[in-house]
Amino acid sequence: MTAPLPLPDRDELVAELARLREQGLEAVARLSLPALDQAAQLLGTSVGGEAPQEAVERMLQAALDRFEGGEFQDAAEYTFGLAKGLKHAPATDRRQRAARCMHVSPERFRKSYEKRILQQTAEGVLAACREVMARPVATAGVDEPQPAVSPPRGRVRRFGWWVAAGIVIAIALATVLLMPSEAEQLEARYDGKDPLLMTDDACGLVSSSQPAHPTRPLLTGVDGQVVGSVEVRTWPGCDAVWGRVLWNDNPDTLLQIPAEWTLHVVTHRPATETVVAFSEPSGPAPVEWAYGPVLATVRGCVYVEAYFTHGSQETPHARTACVAP
Repeated sequence: MTAPLPLPDRDELVAELARLREQGLEAVARLSLPALDQAAQLLGTSVGGEAPQEAVERMLQAALDRFEGGEFQDAAEYTFGLAKGLKHAPATDRRQRAARCMHVSPERFRKSYEKRILQQTAEGVLAACREVMARPVATAGVDEPQPAVSPPRGRVRRFGWWVAAGIVIAIALATVLLMPSEAEQLEARYDGKDPLLMTDDACGLVSSSQPAHPTRPLLTGVDGQVVGSVEVRTWPGCDAVWGRVLWNDNPDTLLQIPAEWTLHVVTHRPATETVVAFSEPSGPAPVEWAYGPVLATVRGCVYVEAYFTHGSQETPHARTACVAP
């Protein structure tokens, strides 16, 4: 009997899916994809006489079908070239089509949704592998178990009652001692998260967010001129906020970050001394509005600041009010 194949490594799957997205499905035969090949063998999609590309296509499509439809699955199918007419399309065309599905620019899609697609596809492949590995394996030639000799019933009942009572008490104590507080649960749910990737959370859709405070402090650029403003945003009924930087107070305006300069959007919760940040370095193309990570507000107010840096040089910090909606 051969030893069962182990579960593929998640990070290796994500890395191979990224290469596959870049090179396209036609490159399956010439790429080294050991984790995907291992998954295909576990799932039985890699069969004798079948082209590697067809095996990988079937495995990816099954993983994407776990998304249960919608714009996110459409974007994922465009990303990998599984949508009709895109199998031979270059990576840039596939990314543009996928970005349109999510109503964002290709650059914004690359930095946010594309990463989530790679991660969720890997999770879908792994989930299918775990289901296969969990199936019972038939055995032959195993002796039937022999009945055990039982002690007197009365003694068993009394002993069993005390054991059961002890277990219940132990579980109750462990639950009380180990159960995280509401604040800890919310912070684990929100702190440091990317708001563009929280598509499975009711308090995470960017399109449903709203300003958490009416004032937006002005952001000074590297030449001393005002280039935008900083706002702190939240979701109705949610104890969490995030910040974004608008150029000329317009989400559709683009800004070219000067060469060798980096924009920082930092989120602070003073009560717990928690600080999380995202950075937007200069690049060849202008960028849309920039944004920072999420923090929960259940244990204190949160504020956002933004500024540019270049080595030891630093522009003035634009800081919002500290809010707890």
